[in-house]
Amino acid sequence: MKVCELISNEIEFGKAGLFLVGGRPAMGKTAFARSVSLAMAEKGYKIGYFSFEHIQCDLFSDTKKTKNEGDMPKLEIDILDTVPETVKNIEDNCIDKYYDMVIIDYLQLIDREDGSGIDVIDGLRRLADKLDIPVIVLSQLPRTIETRDDHRPRVEDLSVYRIDAAIFDQLFLLYRGSLYDDKENPSKMTVIKKIGEDILEWDEKSRSLL
Repeated sequence: MKVCELISNEIEFGKAGLFLVGGRPAMGKTAFARSVSLAMAEKGYKIGYFSFEHIQCDLFSDTKKTKNEGDMPKLEIDILDTVPETVKNIEDNCIDKYYDMVIIDYLQLIDREDGSGIDVIDGLRRLADKLDIPVIVLSQLPRTIETRDDHRPRVEDLSVYRIDAAIFDQLFLLYRGSLYDDKENPSKMTVIKKIGEDILEWDEKSRSLL
């Protein structure tokens, strides 16, 4: 399954929604978000991508290398990488931009303004409702996953960060078994949701989703 198919099945454009993409380091959260951005922008949607971890103005450069830039359609993806940012800053940056989707990379780096992580998530929920668009937020998952025999993420893992899964319309928890067991298929990414799971294809060489 391609990432655009997964998102199209789960997200209704033009309707408010809050979605979380979670995973341990190196599971492919940013690659997932990049693939979503590209797939939806190619369909004509306008994307606001907030990248707080580091300067990522070349976030989509790999795509340009594999395609002739002259052959690529004009993609409306605004990459905003000013730090630190609060939920209010994010909202201010979205006013009058008419984004069809906002992606935030990632939750733990949003300025809490002396509040809590719960306050930030509540603010993101209000933001999605106010803008009436899908908002996707990336999140680290806790280290406790590494200490158990089964490293697959679970919805209840979010409770370590006091995150209530119910506030999100859907969860996408990413797992690549090949990072723990070299006998696992390196091209397989499992996406665990609130109910059920999907399999996406992962290209280990380019570290991207197909």
